[in-house]
Amino acid sequence: MESYLILCRSIEDSPTSEVGGYSVFSALSSRFTEKDVPDLFSHGDSGLRPISVSRLYRMPEEKNDISAFFGTNNKPLRKGDMFGFRVVFLREGLSRLFFDHFGEKPLFLGKGQFFQPLDVLGPGFHPLCRKTSPDELRNSGFNAFRLSFLSPTGFSRNGLQIPVPIPELVFKSLLKKWQSFVSPDEWNGLELYFGSVRMEKFSLQSQPVWLKKQSVFRGCLGYCEYSFHHLDSEVRRAVSALSLFSFFGGVGYKTAQGMGQVFPEALG
Repeated sequence: MESYLILCRSIEDSPTSEVGGYSVFSALSSRFTEKDVPDLFSHGDSGLRPISVSRLYRMPEEKNDISAFFGTNNKPLRKGDMFGFRVVFLREGLSRLFFDHFGEKPLFLGKGQFFQPLDVLGPGFHPLCRKTSPDELRNSGFNAFRLSFLSPTGFSRNGLQIPVPIPELVFKSLLKKWQSFVSPDEWNGLELYFGSVRMEKFSLQSQPVWLKKQSVFRGCLGYCEYSFHHLDSEVRRAVSALSLFSFFGGVGYKTAQGMGQVFPEALG
């Protein structure tokens, strides 16, 4: 599991610098289809893909400052402004395939929004760039986490959109991705315990996302703190691993297109 930031410089002025994850995803889908590698960014199953991308972030002057990743880009776009978007790979070998074909051609992300890729920040060079292994996550052993939602996060249940990160939906989403891309048969039955995970503190605001015309997905921004110290030790280990896994896997629907980006922090 690896995450990277691709740094870009704007080529033109534009009234807005807000570029959602769907625009980044679509630009990459077009690019890799042209290079005959269409499966990397297929529009099918966009909530359950081994690669996810974020929206475009305005890069702060201080490298370790991640506060800009929590807000919106409501400033006008000026030529020369620096931005970045995050790319996460859940399977080994995908990052090499991506960077072998990404190239240096400018990205068109919307009307008047052209960006020239300049550099790549890899694991260890930014708080949002990391590399880990399943065993490292399994051995984490924490009892509580704060999950900060860097992009709108929502869920689907029985055909309804649920824009609130209640524990059952958060950890069920994470378990599904873990079993899809990391270890298929691990932790079967674990979802029976998710209803016992406690939601201790939260600060949330609703934030819809328009992916296409007349296609809105409801989500929320902010943070939630979850505790599970009262659960069985093996269950705690699994929920701790899934909490850290959220950094890579994302949470909820449309994570491949920028929704559900998470920054986990262990508590206590």
